[in-house]
Amino acid sequence: MSISSAKNKVSFYMPPQDEERARAAYRVMQPHGRAGTLSHLYSHAILGYVEALEAEYNDGEQFPDPSTPGAHAIFDRLRNTEHTSWPTAQTRPTPDVPARRFVPLESIQEMLAISRSQAYALVRTGDLRAIRVGGRGQWRVELTELEAYIQRAYQAAAESLSNDTDPQE
Repeated sequence: MSISSAKNKVSFYMPPQDEERARAAYRVMQPHGRAGTLSHLYSHAILGYVEALEAEYNDGEQFPDPSTPGAHAIFDRLRNTEHTSWPTAQTRPTPDVPARRFVPLESIQEMLAISRSQAYALVRTGDLRAIRVGGRGQWRVELTELEAYIQRAYQAAAESLSNDTDPQE
């Protein structure tokens, strides 16, 4: 999938909660070279969705312009499928995307809604295991380690509540 350098303005509407979700994804991914602008993120998402539709309904080929000779055969075939609505995130095919194993410490800050110093303190104390990678020794946290930390925090909170102590902020 590629995004052309030639640009056309495209407008669309989306529910506010979906827009905020997209903006949050952009804020998390943008510092790590994933998208230059929010528009770039939207373009990639839409093209990824179009590719999934093409894979499912047109043998992976681009849909032709309806005025193209022979295009009516594709539209006739699609008309006879059980596709009655737009696929949802739960039903549409998704391109194979390798799962990320490690994330930067800055992403952990965002995920846990904590400050930079709090994130580093978790690593320094050993509460959250992390590794240093690259020439500048950037901290990375394995997502399974984050999940383990979260489970330990839930367990500690449950124990604190069962002992009738006030949880500290």
